[in-house]
Order: sequence, then C-alpha cells, then structure tokens
Amino acid sequence: MWSRLDHLVNKNSSIRVKQSAVVSLAGVTLLVAACGGGGGSSGDTTATLSADPGFYLSDVSFSGDTGATTDALTLMSADGTYVTVLDDAPFDATFGKLDFSGAAVSGTAVNIFLLSGDLWGKTRGTVSGEVTGTGTLALQATAEDGGSSSTVTLQRQSDLSNQGLSLATLAGTYTGTIASGGTESLQFTIAADGAVVGSHMDCNFTGQASVPNGRFNVFELALDASSCLGRQNGAESILYGNFTGLGAYDYAGASVVFIINNTEIGIYGEIPKR
Repeated sequence: MWSRLDHLVNKNSSIRVKQSAVVSLAGVTLLVAACGGGGGSSGDTTATLSADPGFYLSDVSFSGDTGATTDALTLMSADGTYVTVLDDAPFDATFGKLDFSGAAVSGTAVNIFLLSGDLWGKTRGTVSGEVTGTGTLALQATAEDGGSSSTVTLQRQSDLSNQGLSLATLAGTYTGTIASGGTESLQFTIAADGAVVGSHMDCNFTGQASVPNGRFNVFELALDASSCLGRQNGAESILYGNFTGLGAYDYAGASVVFIINNTEIGIYGEIPKR
C-alpha cells in the first residue's frame, strides 16, 4: 500500500510517495474502477490541450455494488498522455491518452493491476467528459464490455505542476527501490541528453527520458529491458520487455517518481539521486 495522497501536496510541495502508496491516473482512475480492476526534446504542444499538463488530485466514485469512493493521483503530459494511481489500494494503475476538443474530453485507457503474487490483470475502456473550470475536469470511464463505469473529478495542483523541469535537472545517478507487488533494488543514470543506462538485479537496461514541455514538472520515460528475462522465466528481476510511462521530479527530496508499464505489468518507482 502507498501513503495517502495528502503527503504529495504537503511538506514543501514535495511529490514524494512512500513505497506503500497506490497507483491510478486522471482519466485512468476512472477506468480502474470502471473495468473492475484492483484498484530530451522540448516542444510546446500545450496549445492543443484545454487542460495543462501536471499533477491532478482526483475524487473517484465507483459504480456497481460497492458505490465506494477513493482518492487518486493523475499525471498528465503535454500531449494528453496520462497515468492515474489510486490511493490506499493494491498496485493499480491506468495508462492512456486524453484528447481535448474545446471543453470536451475523450480518450482511451488500459488498467493494469496486481491481483496477487505475480498474477496481474488488465482491462480496457474509454473515457469521456469535460473541462469544467480552470484546472478542473469531470470525467467518466466505461469498461470495454460496458458492464461498469466510474466518475471522477480532477483538480490540477499548480504548485507542483508549475515547478518546471529540464533534462539538466533530471541528469544524475539514482539508486533506490521499485515497487511491483514487492520491492526490488534499482540503479540507473540519466545523461544530459536524457539517455538512461541502468541495472536491476540480474540484468541491465537502457532507455530515454524526455521533457515534453519545460514549463511543467512532468517527464516521459521509456525503458528497454528486452535483455531481461523476468520472473515468469525464472529470473530474479521483475523487469522484461519495453516499458513506457510518466514521471516527475521531487525537488524537496532530489528524487524521481515514475509509473511505467510493459502492457502486462506495472512498476512504481521513487528513486533518490545519489
């Protein structure tokens, strides 16, 4: 379990989340419930959006028998790519892309969630809604089979979102742990051009970090762990395949926070700079 989201918006605007936190994103958060899951270049493309990139805190209402509500965190990049993380739930994240046409919002989402042990689930769905005010969105997510839906209100956190980010800030060596059910050690270096080289238990990986818009504290991350076997093939590491996702920089803790997936499993990382 991860720490509650109020930890994100307090303590000197730190975005730090403890390793016991949960994952679900903006429109993502919606889909997580709707689908029945467990819980270096810089070009300014923001003009295509009706909602700025950054951090969004979410209130989520689930349809169906439970009628439950929960909090979530959403990260959104400059092109509408997002990831949503549910608070106080098993590892559960939704990845997708939102498209904006005026105030109208539509999009897709894929919910990847941990069931138990090394067993993961995945559901797909659609997102629709509108921008209701400055930094505020009202969305609904519907599972692909139409069997369930969720509603969520998103409120952008300008203090965290508008800190800005550059590859020069990200550059450095990071050592820490990642969470994907359990926790495992990870070390990697981000070069000045965003190139990533790292190691994780029994394998090495490469990748690329990029900052789509330097005015906002969001970066995109892609990791190539194709040389890793993963636990499903008897290796020690959970890493295998190609991962993509989003992250942000914790200025107070001099660390990166990221949520990535390889279409089958998800990984959450909060890694301090060494």
